[in-house]
Amino acid sequence: MKKIISAVLASVLAAGSAVCAAAAGGFQVGDVNFDGQVSIKDSTMIQKHCAGYFRFSDAQMKYADSDGNGKVNISDATHIQRRVAGYAQHKVYTDEEAAAAGNKSLANLGVTLLQKTREDSKNTLVSPLSVMYALAMTANGAKGTTLKQMEDTLGIELDGMNKFLKNYQSDVKAPYYNDEKFSIANSIWCNTLYGQLTYNESFKNTVTDNYSAEIKDLPFDNAALNQINGWVKDNTDGMIENILDQINPQSYMYLVNALAFDAEWDEPYDPRYMVREGTFTNYDKSNSDVEYMSSEEFKYITDGTAQGFIKYFKSHNYAFAALVPSGEASLDDYVASLDGEKLVQTLSAVKEQKLEVKLPKFKADYGNDLAEILQDMGITQAFDPESADFSGMISNAPFNPCIGAVIHKTAIDVNEKGTKAAAATAVEIKAGATPEEPIKLNFDRPFLYMLINTKTNTPFFIGTVDKL
Repeated sequence: MKKIISAVLASVLAAGSAVCAAAAGGFQVGDVNFDGQVSIKDSTMIQKHCAGYFRFSDAQMKYADSDGNGKVNISDATHIQRRVAGYAQHKVYTDEEAAAAGNKSLANLGVTLLQKTREDSKNTLVSPLSVMYALAMTANGAKGTTLKQMEDTLGIELDGMNKFLKNYQSDVKAPYYNDEKFSIANSIWCNTLYGQLTYNESFKNTVTDNYSAEIKDLPFDNAALNQINGWVKDNTDGMIENILDQINPQSYMYLVNALAFDAEWDEPYDPRYMVREGTFTNYDKSNSDVEYMSSEEFKYITDGTAQGFIKYFKSHNYAFAALVPSGEASLDDYVASLDGEKLVQTLSAVKEQKLEVKLPKFKADYGNDLAEILQDMGITQAFDPESADFSGMISNAPFNPCIGAVIHKTAIDVNEKGTKAAAATAVEIKAGATPEEPIKLNFDRPFLYMLINTKTNTPFFIGTVDKL
């Protein structure tokens, strides 16, 4: 009875506080007890509200939505706990703000990764969306400077990333046509060979809620390697057969994203009269025999130094775009001149213009460890064995967790029917200080042995083995 009375009184007092605070205007999102600060007390109140111990007033409901998703649930309590712990930002994004910041981040990340991964004589293909998913999941376990560097490099705070990528995944779930596919899958693989460490539940809950991530706990052995690679192959429609060449049994975790895209052209190329053989001039001025797809198009794009076209897939929700430098300008110089904002402006300024387009059929695949590139972009502490802070992800680790590798693989097939593309990104969280190699002891020659009293460390049997 006392507990019930206490709960009722707490509810009445909280409601009264809410009215006073609302009148004064001195409150912030998450401050459901209206004491002027966001603390664990607010998280506890939200948990009790969700458990049915008492109900919030309308004012409290408004400010209990800490993560800004329009609902009041346990994720809001977790969000406040993360804020108090110092690895979640205070800004709450609306859907519109998250979309604007996220799309800007995506364009900038795409251009920067393209610029930094280009090599002479090699085709390049990166998926900034896949890299962003993998890094964003990882950032949810980061704290302090480690988190800030990741946010600064991506150009968006963690709460905005979570909302943007959650909404992005929801938007592509339902295909507009049966023959169109765009799938996004995420998974986290936790090594169970470390018995003493803990994979934090709040981190798991966050990535499950925002990224629909599958969580797998298993020992990092060859069977785990096959499972991770099998998961990637399944979720990229077989275009990427493996993301890992080997698995490190001393790593803590792999955070993996996989994308698969498959769509038909709105106006496909008829192979009977729209596909012809031709010659392609390579970067080194050598020639290759290719098949060209010829068509009339009407969506012209140009930025003054390059020109190209946009060709839609069936749903018109996705399209293929290509740009070629004007005159004798080199592709290297053109790519170096790009930035995300400039590219988006070019793709947005479509002109209705009749075009005669020859596009080669092509397939390409690409793979790279982005660790050095991301460090060059500004994410340095996350890779530092000494100072990386992933305490929001792992507790009681014998060696400080840090990022060991960011493995990125892509593949594409552009043909007369449409386009298939796939990408996968895996972030390895490794032990910052690799355990020393074990000392090998082989008792294959004469040795001394004892039975000892551990309280006094004195032997009560002692002997030698000289012959067996």
